[in-house]
This record gives sequence, structure tokens and C-alpha cells, in this order.
Amino acid sequence: MAIRQLADQVEAIEDRNNQYGIFYRVEGQLTGVNNSHLSVIKIWLNRKVDDKFQFITLTHKKE
Repeated sequence: MAIRQLADQVEAIEDRNNQYGIFYRVEGQLTGVNNSHLSVIKIWLNRKVDDKFQFITLTHKKE
């Protein structure tokens, strides 16, 4: 749920594109159950074949 909320709260930036489609990068903070925060980077793909978005990966952002 927090991953999806972050996608709705932060603007995605076009990162790159290739034969599969356009990759977007989303950077922000995930909030845990005890109000802890983790800086993350998420990558989404807007697929060329059907114009749908697909979640690719989430990684810890090194500060």
C-alpha cells in the first residue's frame, strides 16, 4: 500500500526508454508502521506493447 501511495504523491521522472517502453523513476520516502522513514527509488515501465504501467523494482536510496 505504501508503495502505491508514494507513486501517487511524487511526480515520476522519465529515466530512459528502450524497445520495451519508457522507464520512469520515482524517489521518495516510505513510512513504516511505527512512523519510521526509508528513502527509496522506484522504477516503473510504461509498456510499449499495451501502454500499461508495470512496477519494476524498489531499492534503498543511499543518502
